[in-house]
Parts: sequence; structure tokens; C-alpha cells
Amino acid sequence: MAWSKFGWYRLFLPEYLPSAIDKVLYLDCDVCVTDKLDELFDMDMEERAIAGAMDPESYSSSVYDRLGIVPKKGYVCSGVLMLNLDYWRKYNIAEQVLDYGKKYPEKTLFPDQDAINVICQDAKVILSPKYSPFLHIAKLLNKEEWNEYISHPAIIHYAGCAPWKGNPNNHPFHYYWWKAFNAMPFNFWNVRYGFWKCQMKFLIKKWLHRL
Repeated sequence: MAWSKFGWYRLFLPEYLPSAIDKVLYLDCDVCVTDKLDELFDMDMEERAIAGAMDPESYSSSVYDRLGIVPKKGYVCSGVLMLNLDYWRKYNIAEQVLDYGKKYPEKTLFPDQDAINVICQDAKVILSPKYSPFLHIAKLLNKEEWNEYISHPAIIHYAGCAPWKGNPNNHPFHYYWWKAFNAMPFNFWNVRYGFWKCQMKFLIKKWLHRL
């Protein structure tokens, strides 16, 4: 799979943001924020580079074998990521991540995400699933985690199960996205047609690939 170079741009936030800013929350474009995030910004990250929720890949031993990470240290999703900018600046984390990606391209299946997890493996905070509840990991959560996931999601990440692709109700929190979408100041039907067209292209390519 080809990954966009734009995924690497988040690494330069510590460089381009004013030095007075010590934390920043990076969010992919396929998320909805549904609750206050005070806890994230009040969190003590003095000796931590990043904070993120577990990625679906974290429940597979293959990612740890591929990257040489101890499973107990976890593997987080870079699509919802709190960065301790002071730590990144002090230890040149961006440069380390880029160097790893260049040195081990064969290991980085998910380029920047893999590299970030390797470089920050001893300096990360694992967040509650409510801060990036992937539909894919719901069945892997314990009862307490599931209740928090389903009752109080703070950040919803639609990666891999987007309401705007195919079935508009294919995610348990699809209504948050449609509520935001319907409030947008543009022609609803024109945009929806664009989504439909994009999905049809994807399905046709998928069908042709199987021939």
C-alpha cells in the first residue's frame, strides 16, 4: 500500500509551533471530537514524548516482531496523538523518527506510525480507548473498557469504517459524523455524490483486482 508523504508532516509541529506551546493534540481528518479534552491537556507528560490510544495492530504479535518492540510497551495509533513538544525539541524526536524511516523502510509497514512507536517506545502514555475508539478493537476490550467506549467516547476515529463510504450507518457512532456533515455550509447532495463516486471507483478497482 502506498502512503502519502503528508503523514510525515506532523513530525514538524515542534519546529513550526511557537516555543511557548508545550503540547499539541494532532488529529487525523477522519475524526470527530465529542467531549471535552481537558484531561489530555492537563496530563503530566514531563518525561513522555507522546500519548495515544492503542491501534488495532497492537493486538497482533506480528507488529512487535516486525519492529522489535516489547508488547507490554504497546503500539499506539498516530492518527490521534498528544505530543509533548518540549520533549520532542529537547531530544530531537522528529529527526530520530525520520532517520528510522529512512534506515528501515522494509520494517515500516505504516511508515510514520511505526517509526514513532519505535523511537518513543519508552516515552509514551497509553490512553483510554475513549480517546480513539476503533470499531475493530471493540471485541477485544474488557467489560469496563467497553462500557467507557460505548457510553463516553471523547474522540471518534472512523479509520477503516467511514460513514461516508458505502453504508452510511456502518459505524456505531455514525450519527456524530452525519450531524457535523449536515451542519456544513455547502451543498449536501453535491458532496454526497462525490463520496458515492469515490466509493464506486474503489469497488470497481477491487473487483478488477480479483479478476
